[in-house]
Amino acid sequence: MAQVLVIGDDLTGSNATGARYARRGLRAVTVGDPARAARYAPLVDVLVVNTASRHWPAARAYAAVRTAVECACAVEEPALVVKRVDTTLRGNPGSELDAVADALATRTPAAPPRTLAVPAFPDAGRTTVGGLHLVDGVPLTRTAVARDPFDPVRHSRVTAVLGAQSRRTLDELPLDVVERGTDAVVAALRTSRAEVVVCDATENAHLGTVARAAASLATADGIRWLALDSGPFGAALADALGIRPAAAPVRVLAVVGSVTDRTREQLARTEAALGARWVGLDPERPDVERALTGLRTAAAEGATVLGVNVLPIDRSSDTAVPDQETAAGLLRCLAEVARRAVVELRPGGLYASGGDVAAAVTAALGADGFAIDREVLPLAVAGHLVGGPHDGLPFATKGGLIGGPDAARDCLEHLRAAGTRTAPTPERRHMSTADTADRQQSKHRQRPLLAVTLGDPVGIGPEITARTLADPASAGLGRGLAVGDAAVLRRAVEVCGLDVRVNPVGAPGEARFEPGTIDVLDLGIAPADLPWGRVDAVAGRSAVAAIEAATRAALAGEVDAVVTAPINKEAIWAAGSRHLGHTEMLGELTGAARVDTMFVVRGLKIFFTTRHLALRKALDQLTEERVGASIRHAVTALRVFGHDRPRLAVAAVNPHGGEGGHFGDEEVTVLGPAVARAAAEGLDVTGPVPADSVFHQGLEGRFDGVLSHFHDQGHIPAKTVDFAGTVSVTVGLPILRTSVDHGTAFDLAGSGRASHATMTAAFRAAADLSRHTDRIRAAYGTAAAR
Repeated sequence: MAQVLVIGDDLTGSNATGARYARRGLRAVTVGDPARAARYAPLVDVLVVNTASRHWPAARAYAAVRTAVECACAVEEPALVVKRVDTTLRGNPGSELDAVADALATRTPAAPPRTLAVPAFPDAGRTTVGGLHLVDGVPLTRTAVARDPFDPVRHSRVTAVLGAQSRRTLDELPLDVVERGTDAVVAALRTSRAEVVVCDATENAHLGTVARAAASLATADGIRWLALDSGPFGAALADALGIRPAAAPVRVLAVVGSVTDRTREQLARTEAALGARWVGLDPERPDVERALTGLRTAAAEGATVLGVNVLPIDRSSDTAVPDQETAAGLLRCLAEVARRAVVELRPGGLYASGGDVAAAVTAALGADGFAIDREVLPLAVAGHLVGGPHDGLPFATKGGLIGGPDAARDCLEHLRAAGTRTAPTPERRHMSTADTADRQQSKHRQRPLLAVTLGDPVGIGPEITARTLADPASAGLGRGLAVGDAAVLRRAVEVCGLDVRVNPVGAPGEARFEPGTIDVLDLGIAPADLPWGRVDAVAGRSAVAAIEAATRAALAGEVDAVVTAPINKEAIWAAGSRHLGHTEMLGELTGAARVDTMFVVRGLKIFFTTRHLALRKALDQLTEERVGASIRHAVTALRVFGHDRPRLAVAAVNPHGGEGGHFGDEEVTVLGPAVARAAAEGLDVTGPVPADSVFHQGLEGRFDGVLSHFHDQGHIPAKTVDFAGTVSVTVGLPILRTSVDHGTAFDLAGSGRASHATMTAAFRAAADLSRHTDRIRAAYGTAAAR
C-alpha cells in the first residue's frame, strides 16, 4: 500500500516530485485521474495524483483536490500526505491546502492534521527567509512570476499567499530557530498553536532539521503532519519518518583507494546527500575482517550506500608515502573486501574510485571487464561487469582526482537510480520473473530518449545526425529519435555511406530503436532533391517544424531531452520565422521567462551576460543590474545541473582587470559592485577575474562556472580548448536542450565529409544531463504549464 500520497497541480511538478522519491529507492507512479488512484495505491510506495488545477478558479481547484484525496485514501490513509506546490507559489496553494486538510480531518475528526509549509527548494535557488519566499535571493513580487499572465503572485510572504485563500491559522518559524537545530524547532512547533506553520530554509540541511523535528513530534506527541512543499521537504520528511521501500531497496557498494583532500571532500558530500556509510581502512595495518564487519553493520542498520575507503596517512610518520609493497597490499585488501562483500551483501551496484582499484576489484570478482553504457561525467564512466559469476552487475568508476566535490555522489546516485524498481501495472503484477525478453525491454527503456532535430535539410545537420545515431556508442548512451523529414535523412545516410535503415514514425512512442535502424519522426515537408548548401524557404520551414515537434514532445514528457543540429537564420526568416535562432524560438515555444546559453567544456560551465551583439553595444549593455541578474541565473543553473554549492567566477572585460580603472572602469563601476552584492546575498562568487586567466582557473577546478560578458569572450577559450567537445545548453527552459556550437557549413553539405564529433558530444551531454531533469523542471518548469 502507498506510504506517501502527493497531490500536485501540474504534470511537470508532479513528475519531478515523484522522481525525488524514486531516487530514494521508493516506487513512485503519477496518475492524472483520481478514480485510478485506488487501482495503483496497493502497488507502489509513493502515489502522485496530478489534478492539473493550477490555472483553475479556487473553488473548482478545491473540489478537484478534495476528490483526489478522498479517492486515494478510500482504502487506507498513507503515512504521509504531501500537497505539492509550485516553486514560486503560483496557482491555488491556499484553497488546495484546505482541500487536503479538510479531507483528512473528515476521516479522523478527533485528530486533524497540522501543516508544515516548507516551500524552499535550495537546489533550484528557491529559499524562504523571514517568511519571504525568494527566487535567487529576490522576493517573488520582484520576479517575473509577479507579471505572469495566468497566475501573477501578488505577495512575497508565504503566509500572505496562503492566507489569501486558506481559512486556517498561520504562523512562521524563523531561520534563526531552524539554525539552532532540531530541539529548538521541536520546542517552537510545540509552542505554536497555528494549524499551518511556515518554516524558513535556505539550504538542504535546514529541510532535514525541520523534517527530523517533525518526525520527533510525530513519535512523541502523535501529531499527524501534512506537508506543503515544492518537492524536497516532503522527501526529507518521508526519510525522517522512516518510510522505506516496501521491496528491498537497491544497495550500492563503493571501494575507494584515493586518500587525497578532494576524495575526502567527495566522500563527505555522499554522507550528507545520500546517507552513505564509510568504513575506514588503516593503510599501515589493513584488516579485511574489520572492514567487512563495518560493512555488515552498516547494511544491518539500513544503509543503502556503503563502502570502504583508505584512511589518510599520518604525514608526520616516516611512511607518509607508502612504498610499492604497501600500496600493493592495500590493493589486495580492497579487492578482497569487494569480492567478499559482493557475495555476502549482494549489492545492486558497485563503484570503484581509482584506476588501479577498479582493475583489482574487477579481477577479484572474476570479470573479464566491464561494458561502458555512459559517461556520468568527464572521465567517470558507468556500465556493467561482463563475464564471470557477477556478469551484468552495474558498475561505475572514476579516477581519484576526477571531478568536483559532487563527483562521487553523482556516480553513486547514478547506480542507485539505475537500480530503482519501477512500479508494476496491475496487468503485469503477476509477470514471471523468468520473462527474459521483457526484462531486457525494461532495461532498454532506462536509457534516456533523446529527440535529435536534423537542422537545416541542406546543411550538414542531417549528415552529422545520421552518423551519430548510426554509431553503436551513441545507442549505448541513449535512444536517439531523429526529428525531421525521412526523405532528407535517407539522402544523408546515402551520402555518408551508412549501412542503416530509416524507419519513419508518427509519434515517439512508435519508435523501435532496433540495431541498424534510425527512427525518425517524419514531418513530410522537405523533399530529397533540395539543392545542397543554398538558402531555401522550404528547408527553413522544415527546420522550424522539427524544433516545434521536438519541443512539444519534450514538454509532453514523450522524450527526455532535445538535441539540435544547426539551422540557417536566413532560411528560417525566408520561411516566415521572426526569431534570431534556436534560443529565442525555444523560449517562446515553452513560455520561458528568461533563457540563457551555457557552454559545457571539460566539465566547466560558461555563461554569457550578452550574446549576439556588436562588441561596442555589448559593453554598453553591462550594467550592475544586468550583471547581477546574470550572476543569479548562472548560480541557479549550476545548482540545477548538480553543483549543490556552486562556485562562480565573474570575468573582467578590460586588460589585467582594468588595473584599478587605468585600462577601463567597468570592473570598478559595474562588475565589482555586482559581485559584492551577490556575495552579500550569500552566493559564492569571485571576481572580476582577468579574462586571460579565469577560464584556465575554471578548467583547473577552482570554479564550477565562469560568467563571460560578450559572445567571443566565452566562445574563444571554450572552442580553443576543445572545439569538438564544447556543447551548448539552453538554461531557463522547462526542458533539457543541448546543441552543437557551430553553423550549417553549407560549403561541406552533401560531401559526406563533415565531422559528427560535435553532434556526438551534444548527444552525450544530453544523455548525461538528463539525470537532472527533475531539477530542471523544478527550477524552470512553471513555464511548461502555460
